[in-house]
Amino acid sequence: MPAPQSLSAPLLGWSVLPEDGLSRNWLNRHRYAVVEAEQLEQLPSDWPSTRLAPKRFADNEGLMPALLDISALKPEQGDQLHALLAQAHLDGEASPVSALLQSQSSPTALLRHLCDVQVYRYHLQTAWLRVFDSRVWVQLPRVLGDKAWNRLFGPISCWSVSLYGAWVETRPSAAGLPGERDTEQRWQAMQRVGAINRALLRSGWLELPAILEKSGLLDQLTLKAQTVHGLGRIEDQVAYAQLGAEYGWGFDEHPIARSALAGFYQESETERADATIVDVLAALDDTQWQTIRRDLATS
Repeated sequence: MPAPQSLSAPLLGWSVLPEDGLSRNWLNRHRYAVVEAEQLEQLPSDWPSTRLAPKRFADNEGLMPALLDISALKPEQGDQLHALLAQAHLDGEASPVSALLQSQSSPTALLRHLCDVQVYRYHLQTAWLRVFDSRVWVQLPRVLGDKAWNRLFGPISCWSVSLYGAWVETRPSAAGLPGERDTEQRWQAMQRVGAINRALLRSGWLELPAILEKSGLLDQLTLKAQTVHGLGRIEDQVAYAQLGAEYGWGFDEHPIARSALAGFYQESETERADATIVDVLAALDDTQWQTIRRDLATS
């Protein structure tokens, strides 16, 4: 299993808004905002919003995000929205909206499109694709491939998300993205997004360039944890991925690691109890890890 290639922000057509870029004029370029269910209580109840609730998830409408028509706000309401965004950004707090959209589409047509893209199907299985969660959104170009990624935009020309305190503008682009994956590959990769985001958070890789650079490696390490070592718990997969990202792709194939794991694999399941290879590797000392890192860096 070879180490993966990374994606870069320029190839994706993404850009990070400068610290002083969150101006009223910048907000005015967006006709719509998407507000997660838990964010709605931060906004006045009389603002023109509609729940983005696909028919498939109608029973869970209260958990669904809402589409806010910014163009329908009164001038003073638009000022209030900008003030809320700017204050949250200044304070380092979570944004009161999760996405801002540039589109010429009518509210009805856009609502229909955004409901459709939240429903992800694979054979007889249906899942809620949380496209409005910026941590999920940032993973989708790599997971979906170029065509499926671009289809998410539909009538939207620019989709901006608040990612760990920074506003990131995204646009459709096929340049530099992986080719179209088959449905099973996409489905399996989608299941690993949660583990990748946990590993990114624990490692402190929260800026866009680092996320794009490290996510492919963390994804393949998570897959390796599942298929090669049979790690089923997400916390073990995350720990394994972190070790691989820190010390090198083949860290578990180094003689030091293989020697430690040999004894573990000779034990019966009863003797292992709830221990995993992550527990065994965690017992290696700093000198051993330094040797592993040095040898892999020079190999």
